[in-house]
Amino acid sequence: YLPPQLRWFFREFFDIEQEACSSPATCSGGIFTQPPRFMGNQVRGPHVMQNFHDVEIDDPSERAEWQRPWEHNTLVVLRNASDAMLVQVRARAQLSASHGRRVIVVTEGRPKTAKGKVATAMT
Repeated sequence: YLPPQLRWFFREFFDIEQEACSSPATCSGGIFTQPPRFMGNQVRGPHVMQNFHDVEIDDPSERAEWQRPWEHNTLVVLRNASDAMLVQVRARAQLSASHGRRVIVVTEGRPKTAKGKVATAMT
């Protein structure tokens, strides 16, 4: 859980404009100037999104989409993300930074390895 006060801090001091979240449970509402984005493979079913208007879906299976930077300074909040998801997010964050955008990544829970074991550290 990432408290709203910390999200406000990111908005005010790092000029964060939007969130990219793994689920509605990890997303806030009304703090950022841009609508949130959601990770398509993390959201279970379209009914989950019915109360979120004007949101964008980042689909990790769409390779071309992940080769574009986020359009705004972005806070990425992931819950129990896989190693593969973390690699994709890191690459997109680096791409966004190379285009002059700020990206803050916060993970909730520890990533799992491909074999299902909990990873103790990432390189």
